[in-house]
Amino acid sequence: ISGIAWAWNTIPKSSMNGLTPFEVSRGSLPRTTAERRAFGTAEIKAAEEEWSSPDWAGDEPESIFEKAPEYAKFLTKAALEFEDVHTKYRSLVAGLYARMWQGKCFEEQDEIRKALGVYNELLQHGKTAPGETPKPISRTMKDLQDKVLQFRLICLNHEQRKDYKVVVQEATDWIAKVRGKKPRNKVGLAIMWERARSRESLGTVRTETESERNKYLTVALADARYINRWPGEYKDVSTAMIQRVLVLLKRDTEDPKDFET
Repeated sequence: ISGIAWAWNTIPKSSMNGLTPFEVSRGSLPRTTAERRAFGTAEIKAAEEEWSSPDWAGDEPESIFEKAPEYAKFLTKAALEFEDVHTKYRSLVAGLYARMWQGKCFEEQDEIRKALGVYNELLQHGKTAPGETPKPISRTMKDLQDKVLQFRLICLNHEQRKDYKVVVQEATDWIAKVRGKKPRNKVGLAIMWERARSRESLGTVRTETESERNKYLTVALADARYINRWPGEYKDVSTAMIQRVLVLLKRDTEDPKDFET
């Protein structure tokens, strides 16, 4: 599987003037100032549509790579291809998307520190120094950074980190301040899912009091039940979490009671 083909699915085809992924890898993106400006400001597809290309047949790259016998080899090759695109086009959104997917390749190889370094770098784009007037962030950049935050939270939930309280805080801040209401799109539900995972994990940490563990489990249950209302990749996993948490809370597994987060 080509890393360039992977990145290709996150870029609107209308902005590429008929170029193929292989032409992109050879550096055939728009070169004049006007072309580069048009390409750089072209609207990137919303995160929930990232995998709509029929080439992927509904699968996300991780699941495709996992089916391949040379999983690590493909990820390493993809990371190098993403790095090449980012180096050539670091000033364009397409280059930043390539950088994000390079970080995802590191993450999939359990190189969590390297992946977090990439994600943290991308989340700093558009930020101003203390005392400076904040600059507006484009919708395209906002969509990218939302996806990057999702990937960052996955890393913080990783066995190597177990930064569960950080995940809860960052996800809660994103839901409260960025969206202002409970999310419904794919990235929003993914961020809430990472919060639910962290809350469930905190609910099993023996260093916490029983009262605190039950509080974490209760809000994890609320997150899982909310996520379970929507179709998609988190439907089955949220169902399983609901059952696990109800058992831990010593409740009937058919208990209909819900909670606000």
